[in-house]
Formats: sequence, C-alpha cells, structure tokens
Amino acid sequence: MSKAARKPTLQSQLKEAYRVAILDAAEDVFTERGFHEAKMSEVAERAGVATGTVYNYFKSKDHVFEAIASRSKAMFAQQMEPVRAIEQPIERLEAFVQKVFEFVEERGALFAVHLERESSRLVMLSRPASEEPAREQILDVLSEAIGAGQAQGLIREDVPLLMLVHSLSAFMEGAMAIWVSGGRKDALAPCAEYVVKLFIEGASK
Repeated sequence: MSKAARKPTLQSQLKEAYRVAILDAAEDVFTERGFHEAKMSEVAERAGVATGTVYNYFKSKDHVFEAIASRSKAMFAQQMEPVRAIEQPIERLEAFVQKVFEFVEERGALFAVHLERESSRLVMLSRPASEEPAREQILDVLSEAIGAGQAQGLIREDVPLLMLVHSLSAFMEGAMAIWVSGGRKDALAPCAEYVVKLFIEGASK
C-alpha cells in the first residue's frame, strides 16, 4: 500500500483522536465548572489544542454537549441490552430501572450538568423523544416491558400504555432529580426497587 493510499486513513485517525480528546476535556470541564460557566477556551486548554481547533469540530458549546450525550447513548444502549432479554415483565422493569440508576450514578456529575442545561422540565418534555437520545431509549424499553405486562394480565389494561410509560418515567426522573439536588451523597441504585413498587402497587398502605 502506498503512502498516498495510507494518508487519508492516518488523517481520519488523527481527526478522530482530536475529537475524542475534545469531548473528554469538555466532559471534565462541564462537570467541574457547570455547563453555563464553562467556556470553549477552557475546553481547548484542557484538550491541549487551540480554541479555533475546537470550533473546527463543534460549532458551539451546545454541540459539544450533544456529542457527549450521543457518545453516552451508545454506552447506555450496550449496557441495557441484556435487560431487554428478561422475559418476565415486572422483573424486566425492576432490572431496567436499576440499570438506569446505576448508569446515572456512575456518571452523576454529567447528569447534573444535563439537569442544569435543561433547567426547565417543560423544555425537555416539549421536545420529541428522538431529540433526547437517552429518554427515547428509556421510553422504548419501558413501553416494551409495560406492554408485555398488560398482555400477560400483570399490569392493568384500562390505563393507556403511553400514560403508564410516562408515569414510570416521571417516577424515575423524580428519584434522579432528588438524588442530584441532595448532592449525590447516597446510592441511587437501591431506589429502583421502591420506584417500581410504587408504580406497580401505588402509594396506598
């Protein structure tokens, strides 16, 4: 293979290396400084590149964060795949919620940045789920499990599936928001059991 033939591959590898370095640096800066306080120049300095180089890859700070979110989406999907194979719907829900909480717990600082960026829940919910990658995946898995539970007579069928899906999603978001606002001091994953129990059994004694 000639040098001319190898050059595009080397260039693409270098370009990807720069992109990854910028995203890694941005993730650190965002979690340390907060999304609104972070500056592109700080991201560039942490990545060891010129500020102009960062803008060559990403048009704005929002584009950087969206790229980080997309990268997290792939990791999230990979970790959730074994859960989707669980046949019993309630067990699948419990395992899924726990996996989501574990994933958020591992990346708690970044999740806090996401909440800061989406300062209004109404803003987030007004967007199509397809524009919120992790939310889209969560709703898909919840829909599959709750739908299977309805089909098997384990979950009431007189309530529309979409309402049930968004109700459990809201319980999950509430638990995560409380965890973040409390300083992420306690473990989040153990909350999964009673979040699902609250959804299935209700709040009555």
